[in-house]
Amino acid sequence: MSFNIAFCADEAYIKFAAAMINNIVLKTNLKLSHKKDPYIFHILSDKIGELNLKKLAQLELELSKIYPIKINTHILDCDEFEVSYKGSYVSNLILKIGSVLKDEKRVLCLDLDMFVLCDLREIFSIDLKDKVLAAAKNHTNFGKWFNTGFLYINLSLWRERNLEQKTIEYINTHKPDLPDQSAINFCTKDQVMILPMLYNFYPHNKYYSKSFFDDNLHINEASHNLLLRSAKIIHFLQGPKPWHSAFLKSYKNQLCISIFRQPWWNFALKTPAFDKELRAIYNVLKNRECEDLALYTSIELESIWDNFQNNKVLAIQRFKNSLEYRLGFALIRASKSPFKYTFLIFTFLKIYLSAKIENKIYELISRHNPRLKLEKLEKCDDYIDVINAKRHLSYRFGLCIVKNFKTWYKGGLFRLYFELKKIEKEF
Repeated sequence: MSFNIAFCADEAYIKFAAAMINNIVLKTNLKLSHKKDPYIFHILSDKIGELNLKKLAQLELELSKIYPIKINTHILDCDEFEVSYKGSYVSNLILKIGSVLKDEKRVLCLDLDMFVLCDLREIFSIDLKDKVLAAAKNHTNFGKWFNTGFLYINLSLWRERNLEQKTIEYINTHKPDLPDQSAINFCTKDQVMILPMLYNFYPHNKYYSKSFFDDNLHINEASHNLLLRSAKIIHFLQGPKPWHSAFLKSYKNQLCISIFRQPWWNFALKTPAFDKELRAIYNVLKNRECEDLALYTSIELESIWDNFQNNKVLAIQRFKNSLEYRLGFALIRASKSPFKYTFLIFTFLKIYLSAKIENKIYELISRHNPRLKLEKLEKCDDYIDVINAKRHLSYRFGLCIVKNFKTWYKGGLFRLYFELKKIEKEF
């Protein structure tokens, strides 16, 4: 037995197919199997250059030292497809999988913008019975519509029911926006086994709208968070791909940064033969990240700047958002809690880090767009309110905390308690 896994990839995406292969091998639990049946990876493409072919051969050699694998490339003609997806016909090649793997009975087809968190061999133990394929439940209310980023296909039935010809005829006749996905959904009606969402979980879907959980009857915030912890395969949909800027606005003008982006890169940067190429992309993204954030935030603030200008950002609001005021306010609130000061140090740390990040972002956006720089507090019309607020206990406590933390090495932390008591008594 062998585990057949297929990807569609044009020349530019071969490196990401390599990263997926590396991810799958590194996630294989070597303790679970005495007999190591090999992975056979199939890359379906319209063209692969000599350099990439050599790199794939090197990748196969290196990963075979960890687990037995074979990488097969299949160069196929796209001329019979009359419709493309975003200008590329390569994703349609999945429809030819039955004739490409004519001697195989099962294949797992995956998109390249995925991150595998489990041992994929478990999927090959699924009994498809009389179903032509297994797909994961969709996140949105589209009835039985499924996303084709994850497909576990019974190739015997795929060929027997002539689904290659039927799906190609469908996309050429109807010319849908999502060619392969629409064709497979339409032509395999009532022939699909629906698996749990955790095999094709795209956590960014909650950014569809503010009412995402209200609009989806089969998933609420609690179940979404449970999936987030137990997902087996993450799909980067409705958010930036890992190889795009982390601050790319994606769906419906929303900013959605994936918590799985850095873990994806942690695996990708270990990809044999392609590590230097992927490292170069990673470094460019990291170097550009701050500027992308500044640009994104600047554009967002530009849209509300007129409102700021007309109503003036109140100086007192900005003052109460200062580090000192927030620390002092947290101390007073903690004194009224039944747990009092148990978690106070963690609260202080959270406030400090938040303030530091906010200041950094403000520096970036104001440098990128000087028009967004705020006036000094002294020039604001309500500065008299700031002068009065400086007498508040919150601010005086906070000022004392900051001063003594800065001089902790001179005994500041030992003096802090007594100085706070003195301020409280004076107040």
